[in-house]
Amino acid sequence: MDSIKQVLVSLVSDQTLANVLFIKATKADEYVFLETSKTKESQKTAIIRKAAGLPTSPGTCRQLVVDAEGYDKCLQALETEAFEPTHHYLVNITGGTKIMALAARDFFSKFDRCDLYYIPVETNFAQQLTGQKATIALPQLNLREYLKAHGFSYRDCEPKHPEYLSRQLFLDVLHHGDISQVPDIKRKSLPDYLGSDKPFYSGGWFEEWLYFTCLDTLGLKKSHIAFQAKIFHHQNPSFSSNDYEIDVAFCKNNKLYLIEAKAYSGSISVKKISDALYKIASIRTTLGLHAQALVAIMAKVKTSKGRVDNIEKQKKTAECEAILGFWRLEKN
Repeated sequence: MDSIKQVLVSLVSDQTLANVLFIKATKADEYVFLETSKTKESQKTAIIRKAAGLPTSPGTCRQLVVDAEGYDKCLQALETEAFEPTHHYLVNITGGTKIMALAARDFFSKFDRCDLYYIPVETNFAQQLTGQKATIALPQLNLREYLKAHGFSYRDCEPKHPEYLSRQLFLDVLHHGDISQVPDIKRKSLPDYLGSDKPFYSGGWFEEWLYFTCLDTLGLKKSHIAFQAKIFHHQNPSFSSNDYEIDVAFCKNNKLYLIEAKAYSGSISVKKISDALYKIASIRTTLGLHAQALVAIMAKVKTSKGRVDNIEKQKKTAECEAILGFWRLEKN
């Protein structure tokens, strides 16, 4: 007797991570992607297939365009497609629109072998909505895999200096109360200093300190974190990586964290904080719902209650997860 064919059905939307995770966590003989005209045009299914490592052989994957908001039209599109009733259907309704999810649920539930799955927010498993209500553990993606699931790749650098050096400079800044008072930083940041380590002492040390601190404190693998990462878009050759340079990026529990690091001597204005804030927030919006933007600033900040409230307001407007302040506040 022939084994029952497993067919995995994915609902495609702009948020592709859930599709990639579920495909990687399961096995199927055939993959069906329900997409809209919008997601087809933006090649979301191609991104999912590539990120999930699906074969390109004919007959393995098929795509079906359905109506995003019309239940009857969506159901009709499914009914006109040839779906063998003896197959076993695994239907991931996490993506797509609510109408697509309802239509897919109603259509595939009529088959004898159908399991519906949904990935709840902030979880690392897919929940079965039918039958035994079992769960499927999802894989933990590294940084390259996470970005690939959204259609991106990156190139990064290795920190150029020993870890202890940036850690010592951080402690020296805290001790002196200002970057400009640390002897090595003060001397090697002068205009007439031409040593190859000038970029490091002019602010690079703080980026390296953040990299090593995240790596060690969070217990990350090297494959889950990048230093000075340039991000590239697979489907858009005109995409400028110069606008998408991230000081520190890491992936943990299938979430992406992007950190913009700034180190200033003397007192700085709130505007410098907001400039860094909006830069990293604009990058975050293209990298999925699970991307978090953070800003880390080492400086003195002249502040008042009004300025503190203004910073908090800008943080919320930019949807930035946090501002990590390594500063001394100076009242006017």
